[in-house]
Amino acid sequence: MRSRRMAIYLPGLDGGGAERLQIDLAGYFQQQGVDVTLLLDRADGPLMSIVPPGIQIVSLGSRQILKVLPRLIGYLRRSKPDFLLSHLGQNNIVALWAKRLAQIRFTLVVTLHNTLSAEAQRGMKYRLLPLLYRISIQKADAVVMVSEGVRDDFAAVVSCQNRHPAVIYNGVVTPDFDLRASMPLEHPWFREELPVFVAAGRLVEQKGFDTLLRAFAELPLRHEARLIILGEGPLRPLLEKLAQELGVSERVRLPGFQSNPLPFMVRATAVVLSSIYEGLGNVLAEALACGTPVISTNCPHGPAEVLGHGQYGTLVPVGDVKALARAMQDTLERPRFSREFLQARGREFTVSRCGEKYLALLEELECRSAA
Repeated sequence: MRSRRMAIYLPGLDGGGAERLQIDLAGYFQQQGVDVTLLLDRADGPLMSIVPPGIQIVSLGSRQILKVLPRLIGYLRRSKPDFLLSHLGQNNIVALWAKRLAQIRFTLVVTLHNTLSAEAQRGMKYRLLPLLYRISIQKADAVVMVSEGVRDDFAAVVSCQNRHPAVIYNGVVTPDFDLRASMPLEHPWFREELPVFVAAGRLVEQKGFDTLLRAFAELPLRHEARLIILGEGPLRPLLEKLAQELGVSERVRLPGFQSNPLPFMVRATAVVLSSIYEGLGNVLAEALACGTPVISTNCPHGPAEVLGHGQYGTLVPVGDVKALARAMQDTLERPRFSREFLQARGREFTVSRCGEKYLALLEELECRSAA
């Protein structure tokens, strides 16, 4: 792959797991001799500060689809990358139409990070995604899904019989993972050696943090447990109000987006994922790699795959407050797994393994094109 030029196309560098992974993969690809550009609709977001040195950032200057499409076509014609790796719903559609209209030769790989059927329920902006994929997906040289569940959902929703998407699990373990996990943390709750549950994700409906707060409120007070929810988003006021209504606001903290959540995870009693749906559930892999117990909703589609269908953590039904509360209490009273057992599973989700699979796919596509 040396001397090859790659553009990784994203909306921006917001604090999501997909964006963080692409920054890590950009660094990995660069180490393998690939000339990498992060191509963004807008060059903004809290992850801008962690882009590795030497990775070029190009902004298309808009997130409006009618503006960004001609700008992407212009970029492709000027820069002529060998590969365009596109991620996330709207950007994938824009990349597919740019491939159709640019009339230049390059390899396009689109990756889906979430369940398409669930994404289509998020509102009018997303409702047309299945149709748009159906009419444009043939322009992709390859389609990648982050879990088998996302692949199966895509096949059912898009009904694309002649496409065989690859499954490449996300990577969360970087070479400096242990160093980042060992960074000091000044939060007073960890100094007091109290049991602390940690959750992480954007404060949006998908993450089901209302269910988590209700479950936490049912834990017996004798445990003196605490809950920290890392992340930022539009539901902050509603979640803070709910915590007050449940009488747990003094035992809940929402410290906002954390560029390095690992020190929280490695010290947590357990990491809890309460999502309604996920593509994979990067936070679960991160927690396992820290050796921390995990509790997750058995939501479509990734968590069950990460947790080996319950072999490496506890799965509960989506939205079931009682079941989630029981799982949290059981973790406090009867821990199931050793730290070493959990770490061994989490360390399977490395950025290098993920990157190797992408490069192998690109090499296969090049060979196929040359044949």
